[in-house]
Amino acid sequence: STWENRFKIMDAQAPGTIKQQLVDENADLHLNAVKGFVNLEEISRQGRRYNVVAIIGAQSSGKSTLLNRLFGTSFDMMNSIDLRKQTTKGIWIAAVPKNGVLVLDVEGSDSKERWEERTTYEQSTALFALALTNVLLVNLWTQDVGRFTASNYGVIRVIFEMNIKLFRQETAKRILFVLRDYVSEDENFGSLCDTILNDVRKIWSEIPKPPELADAPPEKFFAIDFVSLPHLKFKRKEFEEEVNALRGRFFDDKDERFLFRDFDYSKNLPIDSLPIYMEKVWGEIRSNKDINLPSQKHMVSLFRCGQIKGEVLDLAQGDLRRLRTSVSSGFYDRFREEGKAILDASHKVYDDRAHDYAPQAFEDMKKELDMLLFSELGDLFKLQIEHLKRWLKDSLEKGTKEAADAGITGLMERLKALRGSLHQEIVVKVDSSVLKPEVWNEEGVKRECLELIEESIAKCREKQLAVYIVERRSGVKRAIENRVSSIFEELDDDSFVQLEEAYQRMIEQLSEELTKVLRDSFELEEKDFAKYVFQLRELAFVSLREVLSSKMRDLHSYLIRKFKNLFTKNEKGLLRNWRALKEEEINKFYTIAKEKCVSILNSFKGKKLQKLWESCLLYTSDAADDLLCVDLGGRRIIKKK
Repeated sequence: STWENRFKIMDAQAPGTIKQQLVDENADLHLNAVKGFVNLEEISRQGRRYNVVAIIGAQSSGKSTLLNRLFGTSFDMMNSIDLRKQTTKGIWIAAVPKNGVLVLDVEGSDSKERWEERTTYEQSTALFALALTNVLLVNLWTQDVGRFTASNYGVIRVIFEMNIKLFRQETAKRILFVLRDYVSEDENFGSLCDTILNDVRKIWSEIPKPPELADAPPEKFFAIDFVSLPHLKFKRKEFEEEVNALRGRFFDDKDERFLFRDFDYSKNLPIDSLPIYMEKVWGEIRSNKDINLPSQKHMVSLFRCGQIKGEVLDLAQGDLRRLRTSVSSGFYDRFREEGKAILDASHKVYDDRAHDYAPQAFEDMKKELDMLLFSELGDLFKLQIEHLKRWLKDSLEKGTKEAADAGITGLMERLKALRGSLHQEIVVKVDSSVLKPEVWNEEGVKRECLELIEESIAKCREKQLAVYIVERRSGVKRAIENRVSSIFEELDDDSFVQLEEAYQRMIEQLSEELTKVLRDSFELEEKDFAKYVFQLRELAFVSLREVLSSKMRDLHSYLIRKFKNLFTKNEKGLLRNWRALKEEEINKFYTIAKEKCVSILNSFKGKKLQKLWESCLLYTSDAADDLLCVDLGGRRIIKKK
């Protein structure tokens, strides 16, 4: 047949290339062409098992491109190299017979080609698409979320209102918002979805409804869902991956998010009756006068408020430049004061010039004005906080150095005072910078600065503690060496006992002094004392062993000196008068000196330091268990578990 020949442009590899214009740019429904389209064998054999998908959105926003990528259709796409202009005119329909899907490509909204008649045409085609489809895709740029016109809220409002009035569908239709050019690093997908959903619910609450539907939520008529897509040009690979995932939701019934799950196909008209249904629906839409809202006055209000918004932004640029210059040179104490002055002045000019226009248009444009102003002020706020952090780091470096240079006595008191003063200044400086606490994360900035203060104070304490420990280690070594040397200078039978007792007294005294410093000067917790005290005792023992090893190598020299002193000097330490002594007396003194030295020598035999080392280990089992082995001057004692 003629229609068969006209549509035989499909091949096995691209079944979605069957397409036909459904409604033209003059709002005329091509009824006969549609009848021929659905009577094609590949389409007519679908019977009732078919699904309809449509897309609406701003002109040149990539709607046709998305449909072609999703369904393999061949809708005309804009060539961005050429002049940006309207590509899709009216409504086009394509078929994917293999999957039983009909796809509607709806003319883009906000078209300059339609000029003043665009609103009526946009609302008519969008409502028509919703009446026919199971899934309506609302295509919008992520950056436009929250904007009334760019987000198609005006069209959605009319769709909601007229859908209730003209069409009472038995099952909820699915509206899928597609957020284009989504950047995961910069945007919170959940927050964007919440913004749209709250706006949709607000629109629903404001539309007139019959009494029986007064309390009905929008979910009774519409199942609202969201999906994001990366930038096609700059993140092509990620874009294709996300499109493939979205395609599965249309074609793969095993996908848990399959969009047509549990759809009752018995409620579908036979596909060959679809043209008649389209004719009736389009006729209802075109003949209903309410479909022409919003009024011309509202459109003029939107236009003029938009112009005034632009004028106010131009006026604010001079003040913004001056504020930027002040912030660029360093932290600016009057940032909040001058930023608020810019906002107040901008609001006053806008209010004075735009207050006579439609309230909704007035408020919508004022919100956009605030968004743009806060965007510029937000960039300056980030620079302000960078200066604040730089000032804080410099202050911490100077303050901790001064606290450390004053010695360990009172160190923590000085650091606490530094913390208090800087904390107070941080609060004042942040408060003088924040214009929008809930958005600019005032508490987060303060918390980050406080963490930086605590980190610097902790590092200063750790550094000074390390210096103190090194100094104590040197002092312990000197004290041990001096005490052992003094004992060896006065060798006697009980010298080793004296050494043990002197060592124990010294180590207890050093442990007490160290504990006091750790508690009073560094304010360490009691559980940390044992570790440092054990290390001190360990060092003392190693030092004792090293000094004793050295002294024992020279023991014969000390004994010779001891012998000489005993033999040549009397009890008063004076040299003996050998001429006055008899040989028997000389032999007696010799024997006494010799026996004393032998006794001293015998007192060192079999003596070990194990007892002293065990006292070191037993000081604290926790500290001892933390070490697997202890270095004893070149030799390692491995502790047995």
